[in-house]
Amino acid sequence: MLTALAFVPTDDVPAAFDIVCNSMPDTCKPVAEYFESTCVRGSVGRSNRRRPPQFPPNIWNASERFAATLPTTNYHVEAWHHRLQTLIVTNHPSFYACLHKLRQEQRHTEVQVLRLQNGFRKKLRRRSVGKQHRRMTTLIGYGFMV
Repeated sequence: MLTALAFVPTDDVPAAFDIVCNSMPDTCKPVAEYFESTCVRGSVGRSNRRRPPQFPPNIWNASERFAATLPTTNYHVEAWHHRLQTLIVTNHPSFYACLHKLRQEQRHTEVQVLRLQNGFRKKLRRRSVGKQHRRMTTLIGYGFMV
């Protein structure tokens, strides 16, 4: 249930957190308290004043990114990093070997852009990813999330 808070609008996170906490069993309360002090409201200091959370909702919340159809994960970055690792096979390449491989990657990217501009279709997403995205859009669009 706590993971659903990532798709609630940032301003509504504290209220949604309270709703989620009310439906949690007592055994999960320590996790909820930790999440509240670290990610939602912050911890209470000695002077009974609340300190800001270490990771405020505007850092981890993905609702605006999801609404703007931007990536909500960093899988694309990890995929590029994996591709770069397969291009540069050695552990400690020289500067010029690395530069050569980066130029190859740049040419590859330029070819991909030209292909997309000329009407070639990009690879389709895996069916499960597309299905998950449609479900999230449906839930958020109909206001089922708090």
